[in-house]
Amino acid sequence: MSDKVKVTTSKKAFRSSPVRNYRVGSRKLYITAFDSENSYDPNGVAVEGLIEVNLTLSNEITSFLADDNLSYITLTGPTTGTGTIRVTDMPIEALQYLANVEVTNNGTIYGSDVELPHCAFKYEEQVSISGQSGKSIDCTVIFDATISISNFIAKANDGKSIADVTLNLTINPVTYMDLQGVERSVTMFRTNSERHKATYAKFTKGIQFPSWELLHEIETTEPPMEDVL
Repeated sequence: MSDKVKVTTSKKAFRSSPVRNYRVGSRKLYITAFDSENSYDPNGVAVEGLIEVNLTLSNEITSFLADDNLSYITLTGPTTGTGTIRVTDMPIEALQYLANVEVTNNGTIYGSDVELPHCAFKYEEQVSISGQSGKSIDCTVIFDATISISNFIAKANDGKSIADVTLNLTINPVTYMDLQGVERSVTMFRTNSERHKATYAKFTKGIQFPSWELLHEIETTEPPMEDVL
């Protein structure tokens, strides 16, 4: 084969088998703003109501047929996703992270035409670990997403303005550097309070931007690596 591969117009592209992530009864949904400097607003909003999460992640795989080679050259695109989150008793102040809602000094504007904000979110659920007694907590983190509202029911509880909402999500990957300076991407991250204690503790008060150390360098005494997509 020559050093430079000529590629014909023969191409086939398809989506990989999607990864489904469906959770009912999740808790501690946390939403915060994501800015262009690869950092998150430390003053995010925590939601304690019942949470139902339904996410689908997939990536595009494209194959090119080279002129001087009968086999295909296969390229894999970044993992992206869509989904919904249904939340009961969401604080009204959390709406500032949603695309079609704007919170101002004078009130809340629904159907606002403000620029689509990017945000990050995480949620937790109790799980059982095989071979161990008791429960542990899985923490799932999405590092970059845009969110809009499809259903909204306003109400009040103990003098506080809250709402039952359905959030529509578009999930994007973010990039970080490995130890060799090569760009890597991550879309979703899951860590466990018992299997990955040190890593889980880093997410208890907020969301950190991904790094090689955060996602890969875990304690040697811990069982297998966290789930990274």
